[in-house]
Amino acid sequence: MSHAAIQGDKALLKIDNLTLSFKQAAGSVTALQGVSLELGKGEILGLVGESGSGKSLTALSVMKLLPEQAKFDEGNITLEDMSLKDLSEKEMRKIRGNQVSMVFQEPMTALNPLIHVGKQIEELLFLHKKSSKSERKEKVIQLLKSVGIPEPELRYRQFPSELSGGMRQRIMIAMALACDPKVIIADEPTTALDVTIQAQILDLLKEIKEKFQTSILLITHDMGVIADVADRVAVMYAGRVMEMANAEELLERPLHPYTVGLLNSIPDITSDSEEELNTIRGSVPDLKSMPEGCPFHPRCDFATEQCKSQMPPLVQGEDGHAVACWNPVKGEMK
Repeated sequence: MSHAAIQGDKALLKIDNLTLSFKQAAGSVTALQGVSLELGKGEILGLVGESGSGKSLTALSVMKLLPEQAKFDEGNITLEDMSLKDLSEKEMRKIRGNQVSMVFQEPMTALNPLIHVGKQIEELLFLHKKSSKSERKEKVIQLLKSVGIPEPELRYRQFPSELSGGMRQRIMIAMALACDPKVIIADEPTTALDVTIQAQILDLLKEIKEKFQTSILLITHDMGVIADVADRVAVMYAGRVMEMANAEELLERPLHPYTVGLLNSIPDITSDSEEELNTIRGSVPDLKSMPEGCPFHPRCDFATEQCKSQMPPLVQGEDGHAVACWNPVKGEMK
């Protein structure tokens, strides 16, 4: 796709100006502030940022898997033309795992340790699709094959604890695919895996996108993962979208100092030098004590007085590259 923003009528999943807060004893705390994202058909949108930037919260908002004290203050979430925000829990259960699926970062907490993995996938088909018991089993075996699990008939009868971490993550992806969803949300799907298995899982996600034209929202803190699989990227910080562009464009010409910091902190494995790894000083601010103005300014080398008092709007250039920054850095990489 040639632009950072896709045309609204082409967006399969649309998050529009989403503002979310948490009720607490001392008052309300805003966790997401005016988040707008669009996911096109057959596209991988990477959502990147440090822990605490609001990536997973954005995903859980789409799934409506939020804690009781969470409250939608503003904005909307639509799947095709259907608003998800106002659906009841009963209506959402028909959507989850069916039209929108989620792959969690730790399969052992998402899978039931006491039920065979095949039966767990079958349960989704039982809930959402009309089919006989034998048809369901056949479909599960096919799914296990399609995600590259060897000896699927044997794996069908195994418990999660009998499988390796990479295999369990493939089971999670098979579950996500079971009902032919329009959208898969993958939340840090490779974090707990070694590098070789990580590459295999990312290849699998790309294959799923190509083969089924499934749209994937890929949440990660790893710019290397973004470079490998994403078509477009949104960079989040402190509950806001700070920059959005085509993956190639963003990696070659980042505009926000935070994005530059994230890219500069990727280790260069081709270099022989013993240089220290670049890091962004400081840490993501606490939601309860957000700084005035741009939330990144206390950590930014380019911050001015304006940055300390006014939050910059997310402005999109003619090339579709959008940034929320008073002093874009024009891709000043290390």
